[in-house]
Amino acid sequence: MTMVVNILRTGSLIDHKVSDVLKPFDITHIQFNILRSLEAIHPEVLSVGDINNGLMFPTSDVTRLLDRLEKRALITRLICPENRRKMDISITDKGLNVIENALPGIEAVLDGYYRNNISENERDLVVDVLKRINNSLKTN
Repeated sequence: MTMVVNILRTGSLIDHKVSDVLKPFDITHIQFNILRSLEAIHPEVLSVGDINNGLMFPTSDVTRLLDRLEKRALITRLICPENRRKMDISITDKGLNVIENALPGIEAVLDGYYRNNISENERDLVVDVLKRINNSLKTN
């Protein structure tokens, strides 16, 4: 139980650090995660379901998150030409710009979490252990 509490506590601390970096961009970590998913496949598009499946914390409220991103012109939503019930979501140049400007601050915060405190070997071990825990939880 102590390990789980420490994992949750560390995740919360990292979340707060990332949220602080994103605050000047008026964007949440979940919205940033959506933009990063869209950036990764740009200029291709993703469906709402694909976006939700790619989130670190999937939510039933993804449509509201997309509404906010679209209102700020960070994404576009178009009806899929092959399936009119499906929406194609893509990132705009303004959305790409937000990522480009926010990413250095996020990387600096996250790198500082381990570079100053643990070795690369320890980092790799933690990543490996967390992947195994994650995979175990998915199968149970």
